Amino acid sequence: MIIDVLDDNDHEPKFMADLIQTRLPDNADLGSSVIQVQAYDSDHGINGELRYSILHGNKDDMFVIDPILGNIILAKELDLNSQITEFMLMIKASDQSIDDKKSATIPVHILLTSGITFLYYVGYTTCPNMSRNVQKYPKIMFWQKNLI
Repeated sequence: MIIDVLDDNDHEPKFMADLIQTRLPDNADLGSSVIQVQAYDSDHGINGELRYSILHGNKDDMFVIDPILGNIILAKELDLNSQITEFMLMIKASDQSIDDKKSATIPVHILLTSGITFLYYVGYTTCPNMSRNVQKYPKIMFWQKNLI
């Protein structure tokens, strides 16, 4: 006699937090990974396999999500002249049960940050070829791209 034990889909997917927050430089490259969301499901087989999707908040389809890995990716270039400073996406994790699909959602807050940081050097440089009356000039500020 052979007995097959099947898994009931008796667990819902769960995220580890109630809210995910991250920062995205406003000069991020197209295709940049923003953040990875991750849920778990204690069921086995297809009842425990999760797929991710963006439910709403994806203004102008700025982001896509890898349905298997949960990686949120920048799908369009950010408009540096836009007044938009943040996005609030609602992400859904669904199991793959055929009969009794279960899901969970989590808000993902993406705050745009300035991609340029100005650094100032406090000090002076002297003008060459001047003897006694040495004049001092402020050193010039410079900038670099901010990594986050």
